[in-house]
Amino acid sequence: MDHPSDREIAELFAAREGHRVSIYLPTHRAGGEEQDPILLKNLLREAGAALTARGERTAVVKRCLQPAYDLVVDRQFWQVRGDGLAIFLSKDGDFRRYRLPIAFKPIAVIGTRYHVKPLLPLLAPRREFFILALSQQEARLLAATPDDVGRIHAEGMPAGLADALRYEDTALAPHMRPGTSRTGSGRYGQLFHGHGGEGDSEKGRIERYFRQIDQSLRPLLQGRACPLVLAGVHYLQAIYRGVNSHAELPERGILSSPDNLSDRELHEQALPIVTPLFLRKQEAASAEYDRLAGEGRATNRLDDVVSAAQAGRVATLFVDPSVELWGRVLSGLKPIELHDRPLPGDEDLLDYVAALTLASRGAVYAVAGTAMPSEAFGSAASAILRY
Repeated sequence: MDHPSDREIAELFAAREGHRVSIYLPTHRAGGEEQDPILLKNLLREAGAALTARGERTAVVKRCLQPAYDLVVDRQFWQVRGDGLAIFLSKDGDFRRYRLPIAFKPIAVIGTRYHVKPLLPLLAPRREFFILALSQQEARLLAATPDDVGRIHAEGMPAGLADALRYEDTALAPHMRPGTSRTGSGRYGQLFHGHGGEGDSEKGRIERYFRQIDQSLRPLLQGRACPLVLAGVHYLQAIYRGVNSHAELPERGILSSPDNLSDRELHEQALPIVTPLFLRKQEAASAEYDRLAGEGRATNRLDDVVSAAQAGRVATLFVDPSVELWGRVLSGLKPIELHDRPLPGDEDLLDYVAALTLASRGAVYAVAGTAMPSEAFGSAASAILRY
């Protein structure tokens, strides 16, 4: 899967000017080899027709959509799929695509900003977490939600201890090279018996291995308020905790060697660790909304939410990502105008208030139904105000 970082999502929310194309579709993890590309092709045709209707020249439309049309016939791309695919394009050459664990409703949206609301479940404070499976043989990074898990790549992350220290192997004495030691255990156990100080000790080598992992994770995890669950034997977890730089590292971990555990099995063992963390954050935010609703510091009136978001007054936003409210933001006494269906120039007002809230460093919870604060039950959007 290709999980966008918070920075990438913020860039999508902030991108403006010109016509921007947002395409979402459900995909099949298994099967659907022909069905999924056909659905994408149909959505691209719909987007092309909409761009033409808005006055874009045929050559411009073709240039804008061509990267996504290339995906339609890219067999290798379709070999790895999540539950949904999100694609963003613009005529200035911007092109991004993400395979995600969200079964999106198929939709093609043309606007002056990207339509990003369907990605809200991925945002902080999010119900997303990571699992870092550690052993001497292998390092695995998994991105997960309560419903799904998938392996992802972190640039520069070593595949295992031997990979992390491969440039040091030539400096080892012959009796310490792979396959020659009579001590240690496991395939790489022979690498751990030092020859010149603490840095060459077993713990020193593992620390260097783990520091490389931590450094490779920083660009991916920076600014993300989501847990990183460790999986590994107690000894290795203790060493990693000593070099870790990610703030959201639960005290509990999966205390067993991950080498014989599948991604799904790791996911199952991580859920009891992260679920209480998610619930505590959301319950605290909901309780705060209910408390402040009686004090005039919380609202579920859409026009009030829009006005507050425009003024940077929304501290916490609860929004239902399954609802679309198409319309326009106006000036004067009437802040919004809603339409039954999207008209040229319209945007999803829930997408709009989410973008403004994130831009002013507010928190956004993607919730629906009974997950809304009790005082806002039945609303598509509700907000705690800063003042």
